[in-house]
Amino acid sequence: MSYRAAALPDPVLDTLFGHGAVHTLDCRAHRVRKAMLLSLLKDADGVAALGALVQWRFLAAVTGRPWERQVLFDTAAESLALAVCDWAGLARGRSLQIL
Repeated sequence: MSYRAAALPDPVLDTLFGHGAVHTLDCRAHRVRKAMLLSLLKDADGVAALGALVQWRFLAAVTGRPWERQVLFDTAAESLALAVCDWAGLARGRSLQIL
């Protein structure tokens, strides 16, 4: 039985977490995803490295295109996605739209 999937309204999922986020998983799937995330967050150096990548990506985005109007949410989301891909060692051959 699924409890978490219906716990958050679609507008919240669409803007904050995304469909398939750990917040919507139940039972074993939730425990496995949560354990994976927590194991990554236990490494203070890894978390600091991620924070530095996020800062670098965000500053590069906002200072690299000063003439261009930017939407804060979109710029932050793209910066976070790129930083996490860098941090996790993921190649980004396809568009970030799939994230």
